[in-house]
Amino acid sequence: MIGKEIGSYRILEKLGEGGMGVVYKGVDTGLDRLVAIKVLAQGLAHDPELVERFRSEAKAQANLNHTNIATLYAFMQVEGQCLIVMEFLEGETFEDLLLRDGKLSWKDAVSYTRQGLQGLGFAHSMGIVHRDIKPSNLMLTSGGTVKVMDFGIAKALGGSKKTRTGMQMGTPHYMSPEQIRGRPVDARSDIYSLGVTLYQMLTGDLPFHADSDFELMSAHINTPPPVMTGSHADIPRSIEQCVMRALAKEPEERFQNTEQFGTALAQASRLPTELLDVKPVPDFSTQRLPEVKKTDPPRQRTMLEQDYHRQPTPPPAPAPTPAPGPTPAPTPAKRGKPIFTIAAVAGAALLGAVLAVAFWPKPPQPKPVVVVNPPPPDKPNTKTTPTEPQKPAVSTIPDEQPQHPVAPAAVQRATLVVVCNLNCTWMLDGRPQGQLYAGRPVSVRVPLGSHTVSAVTLDGNDQADLLPINAYSANQVISERVDLLIKQTQRLQMEAERQRQAEAARQAQIEQQRQEAIQRQQQMQRPQVPAQAASALASIPSSSGGCQSLAMPQVWRNVANNGAYRIHFECEHAYIYELQTNRVVADLSLKRNKKDSSKDKYVGVTSLSPCRGGGRMEVTGISASRIDAKVELPNANNVCAGGGLAISFFMNWASASFIPE
Repeated sequence: MIGKEIGSYRILEKLGEGGMGVVYKGVDTGLDRLVAIKVLAQGLAHDPELVERFRSEAKAQANLNHTNIATLYAFMQVEGQCLIVMEFLEGETFEDLLLRDGKLSWKDAVSYTRQGLQGLGFAHSMGIVHRDIKPSNLMLTSGGTVKVMDFGIAKALGGSKKTRTGMQMGTPHYMSPEQIRGRPVDARSDIYSLGVTLYQMLTGDLPFHADSDFELMSAHINTPPPVMTGSHADIPRSIEQCVMRALAKEPEERFQNTEQFGTALAQASRLPTELLDVKPVPDFSTQRLPEVKKTDPPRQRTMLEQDYHRQPTPPPAPAPTPAPGPTPAPTPAKRGKPIFTIAAVAGAALLGAVLAVAFWPKPPQPKPVVVVNPPPPDKPNTKTTPTEPQKPAVSTIPDEQPQHPVAPAAVQRATLVVVCNLNCTWMLDGRPQGQLYAGRPVSVRVPLGSHTVSAVTLDGNDQADLLPINAYSANQVISERVDLLIKQTQRLQMEAERQRQAEAARQAQIEQQRQEAIQRQQQMQRPQVPAQAASALASIPSSSGGCQSLAMPQVWRNVANNGAYRIHFECEHAYIYELQTNRVVADLSLKRNKKDSSKDKYVGVTSLSPCRGGGRMEVTGISASRIDAKVELPNANNVCAGGGLAISFFMNWASASFIPE
């Protein structure tokens, strides 16, 4: 690609490479200005739906003309490649600053963050959410201006929320809790990610660390960030409070827009330590700026996530106060009023009160409630005689204590985080809850009490055991890792063992068939063997009579080493030949027993013995189907008698019999 011209742009050098593609430095030959050219990866450029969404977002980003946003110049498709041409920036990213300096002073960190908030606020007002704010996407130019880069890429992929490697869109160290849960995100998600970046710039470290992505994402959802001022005394308490509110777990508890965040940082930078209380944040701005509307439709909450809230009772309306009228002029008191007039008025009033009490309607009296106490369950029912019926116990509720229905209390729920190590369908209390991808957690709210969690792989071959959980507090966070991999491994091992046993049975059957074939062959050859060959040693004639060689099979197989041999018996000698080399491996002589001729045997030296230079060999029985033989083994001192005069009773022996091939 170096030196190649694409339209009016010529590629000069390669700047970097990432999961989305390769970034090159180029020059606009028509306007003679430097540009940055990003070439999308081949896998992304050949997805028509993705390219169309990316084109729409590129059009929207082209309208983001702001000092703190890297400008997009053009979107091109050339020779099957998808390219975007952007403003070339001279400077270094926040990531480079942190690698070089470790951390920044709190004044520089706040100043850079406020510039980034201005760029993000402009994009939010245009309806675009970045979704991947991190130090590597924030550039500090050589002129001291902060530029937000890679706008539109995260939004263009927002429909699938996937990168080329199949991971969820965003970087786990900077993702907001709602982004981890897979819920719709808005401008407050960018505020959370920028809050993590500000935390890292102030302390030189990230707020959360873990050995796996699951533990890291669980920390973003459940674990409060560490306090900064404990180990970094130079950070004002007011700045820390702003960062902690930006890192609130629930979007409603964060700054609702970038203007609030930026104004709070500006005010906190001017106030002394401990004077800023940002929860709730006072309205620092002089004018109310509109909040960014969510770009994605709200997700319908599941049954487990429904919370029940009691509707607040509206306060009683104040009683109207009559308007003051003109004050009447005082009437001069009349002197000399007759006493009988006052008495008549008093008598009339008394008579009216008596009549009102007598004829005033009384409120209806509530009927007494009768409660019949049933017999206790542990006592059997007893039969009653007709003459003595059982009288139920009667309890009357007093009239002066009216019963009112009690409003149900709000259902308290704990947080349950579930993750599978294989793609699975997970279940709560035996009811399917949905599919989970391997290593990606899901967080739900469950009522207090005992529950069970289980999961089954998508192919249905492996199911995990029931995992009991106990939710006892509304503030409790329960993490359950469903291990389906061990179930899959156990199943595969059992299948392999069954296959091994089946193969062993097949081999045993083949061996049995081979032995049966050998026996049939021997039966066919048996008529050729003289009758006296059943005991060849006994059939060997004496030295005074004639001598004949026995008719034996041509090839014998040694059961000890599975070697093939030819064996030739004569009257006084026997020779064992190696079949392939025709080399004599044993030269044996007949040794007769004068007292018992049945104990005659062939004795000699053989190289079949493990003894150095050859060991003793004895053939004790001969038939057409088997030759019984044994060879000498070294003794405890690694010494063999060989052809010496040692008595065979004190020797170590090993079987070396032969069977026909």
